[in-house]
Amino acid sequence: MKKLFLFCLTFAAAVFTGCNDDDDPPPFGGYISVDGVQTAANGLYIIYYGGDNTDGYNYLVIPVTGNANPLTQTGTGKLVVLDLYNLSATSPAGAYLYTGNDVVGELSSGSWYGEAQNNNIIDQTGFTTTAPRQASIGFDGENYLIEFDLTAADGRSIYGYYYGPVTEFADYSAPI
Repeated sequence: MKKLFLFCLTFAAAVFTGCNDDDDPPPFGGYISVDGVQTAANGLYIIYYGGDNTDGYNYLVIPVTGNANPLTQTGTGKLVVLDLYNLSATSPAGAYLYTGNDVVGELSSGSWYGEAQNNNIIDQTGFTTTAPRQASIGFDGENYLIEFDLTAADGRSIYGYYYGPVTEFADYSAPI
């Protein structure tokens, strides 16, 4: 009887321990892959340009590697610039398809992949409407989950994800 009790206790502990991590978010970070070569993504920049409920609100959502900083245009690393319009003035969350049009719910023609080296963009290319061509952006109130799978204009496969907080947010919506 004692063995049966210990077995049941051990089994119950294993079941509840196994369920403990089911809802844990992924670890911070991610990667940007170019033709299968992955580089660790370690930052996320969001630039907000404002807008309205009719034409949408314009955001640039930019996961980066290395110390690339799209706001100061300094550093070295890879950047994926997701130029999008949505109907929220508070968050760029949503699913987007690259069409090259500047309309709500789609990645616009301002989207591109680039590589910075010593404060200069040395490689920059847009995307094509050839599949794959999508991105999704989730926000849980503290952290973003950015996922993208795109085809560069020169045929390279650009995909990856980033999960974590925003490195820097810039609001350029106010008139100067």
